[in-house]
Amino acid sequence: LVAADRAAQSFVKSHILGRVSFTTSHLNAPEDIEISGNYAFVINRTGASMSIFDIRDPTSPTFVYEFTDDDISECMSIAINGNYAYLSSWVNHKLLIVDISNPLLPAKVSSRIIGGDGGTVDRLRKIAYSSGYVYCCHQSENKLYIVDVSSSANPAVVGSVSISAAAVGAYSVAVKGNYAYVGCLAIGTFAVVDCTEKTAPVVVKTLVEADHY
Repeated sequence: LVAADRAAQSFVKSHILGRVSFTTSHLNAPEDIEISGNYAFVINRTGASMSIFDIRDPTSPTFVYEFTDDDISECMSIAINGNYAYLSSWVNHKLLIVDISNPLLPAKVSSRIIGGDGGTVDRLRKIAYSSGYVYCCHQSENKLYIVDVSSSANPAVVGSVSISAAAVGAYSVAVKGNYAYVGCLAIGTFAVVDCTEKTAPVVVKTLVEADHY
Protein backbone atom coordinates (compact mmCIF):
# COMPACT_ATOMS: atom_id res chain seq x y z
CA LEU A 1 0.00 0.00 0.00
CA VAL A 2 1.46 3.37 -0.99
CA ALA A 3 0.34 6.98 -0.59
CA ALA A 4 0.94 9.36 -3.51
CA ASP A 5 1.23 13.15 -3.46
CA ARG A 6 -1.84 14.65 -5.19
CA ALA A 7 -0.60 18.21 -4.84
CA ALA A 8 1.56 17.90 -7.94
CA GLN A 9 0.09 19.61 -10.99
CA SER A 10 0.63 16.65 -13.27
CA PHE A 11 0.85 12.90 -12.96
CA VAL A 12 4.48 12.84 -14.03
CA LYS A 13 5.37 15.05 -11.07
CA SER A 14 3.55 12.91 -8.51
CA HIS A 15 5.65 10.91 -6.11
CA ILE A 16 5.21 8.28 -3.43
CA LEU A 17 4.91 9.76 0.05
CA GLY A 18 4.90 6.60 2.13
CA ARG A 19 4.75 2.82 2.20
CA VAL A 20 3.54 0.31 4.74
CA SER A 21 5.15 -2.97 5.68
CA PHE A 22 2.96 -6.03 6.18
CA THR A 23 2.89 -9.79 5.80
CA THR A 24 1.89 -11.15 2.38
CA SER A 25 -1.48 -12.29 3.74
CA HIS A 26 -2.54 -8.71 4.51
CA LEU A 27 -2.55 -7.76 0.83
CA ASN A 28 -3.17 -10.98 -1.05
CA ALA A 29 -4.51 -10.17 -4.53
CA PRO A 30 -6.09 -6.84 -3.48
CA GLU A 31 -9.15 -6.20 -5.65
CA ASP A 32 -10.71 -2.96 -4.42
CA ILE A 33 -10.20 -0.14 -1.92
CA GLU A 34 -12.33 2.46 -0.12
CA ILE A 35 -11.36 5.35 2.13
CA SER A 36 -13.44 6.25 5.19
CA GLY A 37 -12.21 8.83 7.66
CA ASN A 38 -8.63 8.07 8.61
CA TYR A 39 -8.64 4.53 7.30
CA ALA A 40 -8.20 2.68 4.02
CA PHE A 41 -10.16 -0.55 3.62
CA VAL A 42 -8.65 -3.01 1.12
CA ILE A 43 -10.40 -6.22 0.13
CA ASN A 44 -8.42 -9.27 -0.98
CA ARG A 45 -9.58 -11.92 -3.44
CA THR A 46 -7.26 -14.50 -1.92
CA GLY A 47 -7.77 -15.17 1.76
CA ALA A 48 -11.38 -13.94 2.05
CA SER A 49 -10.30 -10.84 3.89
CA MET A 50 -10.47 -7.08 4.32
CA SER A 51 -7.28 -5.34 5.46
CA ILE A 52 -7.52 -2.01 7.27
CA PHE A 53 -4.79 0.65 7.29
CA ASP A 54 -4.46 3.82 9.36
CA ILE A 55 -3.63 6.59 6.84
CA ARG A 56 -3.66 9.64 9.13
CA ASP A 57 0.01 10.11 8.31
CA PRO A 58 0.26 9.50 4.55
CA THR A 59 4.04 9.27 4.84
CA SER A 60 3.72 6.34 7.22
CA PRO A 61 0.49 4.32 6.75
CA THR A 62 0.04 1.57 9.33
CA PHE A 63 -1.66 -1.81 9.12
CA VAL A 64 -4.18 -2.15 11.98
CA TYR A 65 -6.48 -5.13 11.38
CA GLU A 66 -7.39 -7.94 9.01
CA PHE A 67 -11.04 -9.03 8.95
CA THR A 68 -11.70 -12.51 7.55
CA ASP A 69 -14.88 -14.45 6.85
CA ASP A 70 -15.68 -17.47 4.67
CA ASP A 71 -18.70 -15.65 3.24
CA ILE A 72 -16.38 -13.36 1.26
CA SER A 73 -14.36 -16.03 -0.50
CA GLU A 74 -12.88 -14.37 -3.62
CA CYS A 75 -13.89 -10.92 -2.37
CA MET A 76 -14.46 -8.65 -5.36
CA SER A 77 -15.76 -5.27 -4.25
CA ILE A 78 -16.33 -2.92 -1.33
CA ALA A 79 -18.66 0.02 -0.72
CA ILE A 80 -18.89 2.05 2.48
CA ASN A 81 -21.62 4.16 4.04
CA GLY A 82 -21.17 5.54 7.52
CA ASN A 83 -20.43 2.74 9.98
CA TYR A 84 -20.99 -0.08 7.50
CA ALA A 85 -18.90 -1.71 4.80
CA TYR A 86 -20.55 -3.80 2.10
CA LEU A 87 -18.46 -6.60 0.57
CA SER A 88 -19.21 -8.88 -2.37
CA SER A 89 -18.09 -12.49 -2.82
CA TRP A 90 -17.40 -13.59 -6.38
CA VAL A 91 -17.98 -17.35 -6.12
CA ASN A 92 -20.33 -17.41 -3.10
CA HIS A 93 -22.44 -14.64 -4.70
CA LYS A 94 -22.99 -13.14 -1.25
CA LEU A 95 -23.27 -9.60 0.05
CA LEU A 96 -21.66 -9.24 3.47
CA ILE A 97 -22.34 -6.31 5.81
CA VAL A 98 -19.64 -5.39 8.32
CA ASP A 99 -19.85 -2.90 11.18
CA ILE A 100 -16.71 -0.75 10.91
CA SER A 101 -17.61 1.80 13.60
CA ASN A 102 -14.47 0.57 15.35
CA PRO A 103 -11.91 0.03 12.56
CA LEU A 104 -9.66 -1.75 15.04
CA LEU A 105 -12.31 -4.42 15.59
CA PRO A 106 -14.83 -4.68 12.72
CA ALA A 107 -17.72 -7.10 13.19
CA LYS A 108 -19.85 -9.08 10.76
CA VAL A 109 -23.51 -8.06 10.90
CA SER A 110 -25.13 -10.22 8.22
CA SER A 111 -24.77 -11.79 4.80
CA ARG A 112 -27.20 -12.42 1.96
CA ILE A 113 -27.04 -14.61 -1.16
CA ILE A 114 -27.60 -12.52 -4.28
CA GLY A 115 -29.07 -14.30 -7.28
CA GLY A 116 -28.43 -17.89 -8.29
CA ASP A 117 -25.39 -19.93 -9.27
CA GLY A 118 -25.71 -18.98 -12.92
CA GLY A 119 -23.91 -20.88 -15.65
CA THR A 120 -20.36 -20.34 -14.34
CA VAL A 121 -18.53 -19.48 -11.12
CA ASP A 122 -18.22 -15.90 -12.39
CA ARG A 123 -20.98 -14.59 -10.16
CA LEU A 124 -21.12 -11.49 -7.98
CA ARG A 125 -18.72 -8.81 -9.15
CA LYS A 126 -18.70 -5.08 -8.35
CA ILE A 127 -21.15 -3.24 -6.11
CA ALA A 128 -22.12 0.36 -5.32
CA TYR A 129 -24.01 1.99 -2.45
CA SER A 130 -26.56 4.79 -2.86
CA SER A 131 -29.26 6.11 -0.51
CA GLY A 132 -29.97 2.96 1.46
CA TYR A 133 -29.49 0.49 -1.38
CA VAL A 134 -26.59 -1.61 -2.63
CA TYR A 135 -26.45 -2.29 -6.36
CA CYS A 136 -24.83 -5.63 -7.23
CA CYS A 137 -23.58 -6.94 -10.57
CA HIS A 138 -24.10 -10.67 -11.13
CA GLN A 139 -21.86 -11.66 -14.02
CA SER A 140 -23.05 -15.14 -14.99
CA GLU A 141 -26.72 -14.09 -14.79
CA ASN A 142 -25.92 -10.78 -16.51
CA LYS A 143 -28.18 -8.97 -14.03
CA LEU A 144 -28.15 -5.94 -11.80
CA TYR A 145 -29.65 -6.64 -8.36
CA ILE A 146 -30.89 -3.95 -5.96
CA VAL A 147 -30.62 -4.72 -2.25
CA ASP A 148 -32.35 -2.74 0.49
CA VAL A 149 -29.82 -2.38 3.32
CA SER A 150 -31.86 -0.06 5.54
CA SER A 151 -31.80 -2.94 8.01
CA SER A 152 -28.17 -4.00 8.22
CA ALA A 153 -29.19 -7.17 10.02
CA ASN A 154 -31.69 -8.16 7.35
CA PRO A 155 -30.73 -6.96 3.84
CA ALA A 156 -33.40 -7.73 1.25
CA VAL A 157 -33.25 -8.06 -2.53
CA VAL A 158 -36.03 -5.83 -3.81
CA GLY A 159 -35.47 -5.79 -7.56
CA SER A 160 -33.34 -6.96 -10.48
CA VAL A 161 -33.03 -6.49 -14.21
CA SER A 162 -31.27 -8.32 -17.06
CA ILE A 163 -28.86 -5.93 -18.69
CA SER A 164 -28.90 -6.86 -22.37
CA ALA A 165 -29.24 -9.87 -24.63
CA ALA A 166 -26.11 -8.64 -26.40
CA ALA A 167 -24.05 -8.42 -23.24
CA VAL A 168 -22.46 -11.43 -21.56
CA GLY A 169 -21.68 -10.44 -18.00
CA ALA A 170 -22.57 -7.48 -15.78
CA TYR A 171 -19.30 -6.50 -14.11
CA SER A 172 -19.18 -2.97 -12.69
CA VAL A 173 -21.69 -0.38 -11.57
CA ALA A 174 -21.87 3.27 -10.54
CA VAL A 175 -24.97 5.08 -9.32
CA LYS A 176 -26.03 8.71 -9.59
CA GLY A 177 -29.50 9.80 -8.59
CA ASN A 178 -32.09 7.38 -9.95
CA TYR A 179 -29.77 5.88 -12.55
CA ALA A 180 -27.29 3.02 -12.40
CA TYR A 181 -24.56 2.73 -15.01
CA VAL A 182 -23.37 -0.80 -15.71
CA GLY A 183 -20.35 -2.07 -17.61
CA CYS A 184 -20.34 -5.62 -19.00
CA LEU A 185 -17.57 -8.09 -19.85
CA ALA A 186 -16.88 -10.28 -22.90
CA ILE A 187 -18.91 -8.14 -25.30
CA GLY A 188 -18.17 -4.53 -24.45
CA THR A 189 -21.48 -3.12 -23.23
CA PHE A 190 -22.45 0.01 -21.32
CA ALA A 191 -25.99 0.15 -19.98
CA VAL A 192 -28.06 2.85 -18.32
CA VAL A 193 -30.67 1.57 -15.86
CA ASP A 194 -33.55 3.66 -14.52
CA CYS A 195 -33.87 2.64 -10.86
CA THR A 196 -36.59 5.09 -9.87
CA GLU A 197 -38.77 2.09 -9.01
CA LYS A 198 -36.41 -0.09 -7.01
CA THR A 199 -38.67 -3.11 -7.39
CA ALA A 200 -38.79 -2.75 -11.17
CA PRO A 201 -35.59 -1.24 -12.62
CA VAL A 202 -35.59 -0.71 -16.39
CA VAL A 203 -32.71 -0.63 -18.89
CA VAL A 204 -33.24 2.56 -20.89
CA LYS A 205 -30.12 2.58 -23.06
CA THR A 206 -27.30 0.25 -24.07
CA LEU A 207 -24.16 0.87 -26.08
CA VAL A 208 -22.42 -2.20 -27.52
CA GLU A 209 -18.91 -2.62 -28.95
CA ALA A 210 -19.02 -6.24 -30.07
CA ASP A 211 -15.38 -6.25 -31.18
CA HIS A 212 -14.10 -5.38 -27.73
CA TYR A 213 -13.85 -7.23 -24.44
